[in-house]
Amino acid sequence: ESLLNIRYGEGRCRALLHLLFPEMNPTEVFHIDHLHPRNHFSKKYLEKLDYIANSPEKLSFYENPEYWDTIPNLHLLNHSQNISKQDTSLKQWLSQPSNNYSPSMLLVSDENIEFSRFPEFYNERRNALKQRLLSRVFLTTKIDSSPSTMDTDEEILTD
Repeated sequence: ESLLNIRYGEGRCRALLHLLFPEMNPTEVFHIDHLHPRNHFSKKYLEKLDYIANSPEKLSFYENPEYWDTIPNLHLLNHSQNISKQDTSLKQWLSQPSNNYSPSMLLVSDENIEFSRFPEFYNERRNALKQRLLSRVFLTTKIDSSPSTMDTDEEILTD
């Protein structure tokens, strides 16, 4: 669960995104991109949106980098995709004919790509990424850390 809280710029971010999306061509250089552009989460931008400015609770959610600057809002794009997307809204970018992404490829439903539905987008994608992570990584419920009595690799020193 905590892996999904990794922020943009952390060293583990790129590795986790590659683990979650292994279909990315390994010979290509990918940029880490905010699906909903990071400048859309500035106070100045948010205060222009009535549905957020009039709700302190929503404003707090949208401004919080723990939501917009973490794995659920990040994706790997190749250089040309990243340049073409820039600060374009997710909905507008996905509707461009030159774009080969769909909401389902990003693990979200069509109705949750609107910026006004960012909380739903975040929760839906986070849950989908969590399931994908669990299915791709072998996790044990308990790791036995007690030393084995049959361990012959250790030297026993006697006086």
